[in-house]
Amino acid sequence: MVNQNTFDDIAQDFKYFEDASDEFRGQKGTLLPLWKFQQDEPKRLAVTSLCWNPAYKDLFAVGYGSYDIDKQHGGKLQLYSLKNPSFPEYSFPTDSGVMCLDINPLCPHLVVVGFYDGNVAVYNLIEKHEQPAFKSHSKSGRHTDPVWQVKWQKVDLEERHTFFSVSADGRVVSWTLVKNELVFTDIIRLSGEGAVTDRPQGQQLQTMACGISMDFHKQNDSHFLVGTEEGKIHKCKKGYSRHFLKTFEANDVPVDALRWNLFHPDIFISCSIDGTVKIWDQTVKTPMFTFDLNAPVGDVAWSPYSSTVFAAITTDGKERAYKPISSVDQLAVHFSLNGHMLHKDSDEARRQRAKQDVSEGIVCPVHQATWEAEEGGGGERTESAESTTKKDQKVTNQFNFSERASQTLNNPLRERGSQTEPPPRANFSATANQWKIYDSYLEELEKQEKNKEKQKATPTKKEEGKNKKKSMVIETQSDDITKVGKVAKIIERMVNQNTFDDIAQDFKYFEDASDEFREQEGTLLPLWKFQYDKAKRLAVTALCWNQTYKDLFAVGHGSYDFTKQGHGMLLFYSLKNSTFPEYSFPTDSGVMCLDIHPICPYMVVVGFYDGNVAVYNLKEEGEQPAYKSTANTGKHTDPVWQVKWQKDDMDNNHNLFSVSSDGRVVSWTLVKNELVFTDIIRLSGEGAVTDGPEGLQLQTMACGTSFDFHKQIDYLFLVGTEEGKIHKCSKAYSSQFLETYHAHNMAVDTLRWNHFHSKVFISCSSDWTVKIWDHTVKTPMFTFDLNAPVGDVAWSPYSSTVFAAVTTDGKVHVFDLSVNKYEAICEQPVVAKKKTKLTHIEFNPVHPIIIVGDDRGCVTSLKLSPNLRKKPKVRVCASHSTEDIVPLLLNATLTEH
Repeated sequence: MVNQNTFDDIAQDFKYFEDASDEFRGQKGTLLPLWKFQQDEPKRLAVTSLCWNPAYKDLFAVGYGSYDIDKQHGGKLQLYSLKNPSFPEYSFPTDSGVMCLDINPLCPHLVVVGFYDGNVAVYNLIEKHEQPAFKSHSKSGRHTDPVWQVKWQKVDLEERHTFFSVSADGRVVSWTLVKNELVFTDIIRLSGEGAVTDRPQGQQLQTMACGISMDFHKQNDSHFLVGTEEGKIHKCKKGYSRHFLKTFEANDVPVDALRWNLFHPDIFISCSIDGTVKIWDQTVKTPMFTFDLNAPVGDVAWSPYSSTVFAAITTDGKERAYKPISSVDQLAVHFSLNGHMLHKDSDEARRQRAKQDVSEGIVCPVHQATWEAEEGGGGERTESAESTTKKDQKVTNQFNFSERASQTLNNPLRERGSQTEPPPRANFSATANQWKIYDSYLEELEKQEKNKEKQKATPTKKEEGKNKKKSMVIETQSDDITKVGKVAKIIERMVNQNTFDDIAQDFKYFEDASDEFREQEGTLLPLWKFQYDKAKRLAVTALCWNQTYKDLFAVGHGSYDFTKQGHGMLLFYSLKNSTFPEYSFPTDSGVMCLDIHPICPYMVVVGFYDGNVAVYNLKEEGEQPAYKSTANTGKHTDPVWQVKWQKDDMDNNHNLFSVSSDGRVVSWTLVKNELVFTDIIRLSGEGAVTDGPEGLQLQTMACGTSFDFHKQIDYLFLVGTEEGKIHKCSKAYSSQFLETYHAHNMAVDTLRWNHFHSKVFISCSSDWTVKIWDHTVKTPMFTFDLNAPVGDVAWSPYSSTVFAAVTTDGKVHVFDLSVNKYEAICEQPVVAKKKTKLTHIEFNPVHPIIIVGDDRGCVTSLKLSPNLRKKPKVRVCASHSTEDIVPLLLNATLTEH
């Protein structure tokens, strides 16, 4: 707090100041100095390394050491915070100079340090002592020369932390944290080309190159670059320890720094003390750009917000050295002049005076006595000399120096004080003994027994089922928060309504007036964004609106990358509160699909990546599903890509269907407390066979990726496969398909029947196409190429000719076939970052909005402009009934194909 007040002007500049003069500078900018971080103890040490903490953005580490070989004494590792520039948050003294360091991106409390003496050490900030948690030694493969670079890498297969180091001894070493020690593995040894040394018996050995810098590829972590003292840059691979993938002749002096570009996978930058900064393409051996800064370059770094911005610093011209500071002497000589003045009592002055007296014929008794004493005269002469010297007493001030002093007036001391009212106090005393404790326990037991009797008095069917599951009911005291839970929820919605009042007004009243001048095109207005902190790193894998509560929708979070499969999340958001989900269910496996029951809106079925199917009941408390499949009850062996509720069976049991990559379409029935499965059909791959035992050939199964049931004929459904085919199936036929459509060249991601036309359905795929089909014809009626892989497609609930699709380049495409049969009437990017991919889209059943999900866990709501939600006009003849009007809406457009 004191530092915050002291440096308040700097904190204000850091947060709010923007240099308005940049508008008049063209393209040039300036740097505004803020805080300075310096402590008295390591003042004579150089800053040898810097690293920001990836988790705590205001914390950074500083390594202190020396680049001078003759001044190697010790070092220091310190961590500073922007909140306190006057003193470090952590400080670790070291026996050797710190040359490099790196902070673990996943565990920000682990810091690896490389020293001048060749050691590497790992410090744990959670531990309070100054010694490192792990440190190399001579038996564990420590370097024999200074360590110039260390880098953390991904954990190994056994979830152990791993980092790499490069040293002047020519070794690139991998270190693994195993229990209480560091285990090393030599990755590669840098050989100096053409450099040999003589060995006894006439043999010649190739010398090692000195590694100076290193950096790993941002996407392919098996590739890395190493800069050497000879000025070369070697591109290496972890698996190849004997040769380099490529060598770049970069400089004639050491390569001080190497950095891969954070956005472009082929670009890296290097700098050297020859004053040049070079930008390279790894596929070309010559630099793309060369910048001469007219001074030795110490370091260079890419910016994290742009692929084209970088910064470099220059030194004072000495190779890896700072200017030596001379020791400060306490004596200051303001004037000096060589003269002939002598002190009168000095030996030389007495001799000169004696010579002057002799020349004039006068013999001074003092000098005469001195001569007689020197010649060994009697004691009387010495006594006379002493008597004469007593007469000539020494003057205290030999050079007429006068000492002067002055006294200043001290300011009077002032005392300031303030008086406040003392806080109210109350004395409380009580005596506790065994009897009172015993009585209180008896009262609590009586309350619990009364509660149990009340519950047993009026049991319901659902409570009886719960009592069978749970033999013992644990009574807990009611918490104060639960009493005000409903009120707090209402207040939270009121606060959010005030906070996002402008968005709520746009949602209800805003209509884009510019649509009148756009002819047929439209726009999408961004509304709320829904994001949960615990699901930030998970992709949106499923979206579904609640058919009863029109403002409520479900979001499934998981991952489409099979190498990054972990936990998942099932969230329910309301348009009334975009900041926090209404319901939250963490899952052990990633959620791949979901569906909300159209009649029972509290029943939600979820399909997981591990092949399980689960049913959640929102009325029940707890995070566990009410029903879940197991290996004994026929769970899928591969990810479940689609689930759909169907009509209840003859016994009024809820029924649902699922399709998976194992080729099975399964019907699940909720019977009592378990899921009962029935295989409806197995998808066979045409022409694909595998060799079985005894030479038999078995037909392989096709991988199901999507399906949808007919809106009117409930036994008819479509199944899309990973091979790009669409099969029309029936619940009654489990051994064959009714029809097969050769739809796409890649997996069929989505299938949707039209809400109004009973013959028309739509499909999309990662082959960039969206196709509209008539199920009585084997060829598509319309094909649209969107120039990017299509993640999802959906029909609008208000028009038979309007549909929307999302692509991986972050765009939403809205088509209206009654307006334009060839192009989208709206093509709009809806994500801020270019690398963000859109995965799913859903139309609200009532309101003119859509929701889209991306691979970063964010759901965005968008409002359709008036041009995007027009209903097609159809002339109705007297011969047509009202039931024939709806199919005509699409027939008017789809007849021309």
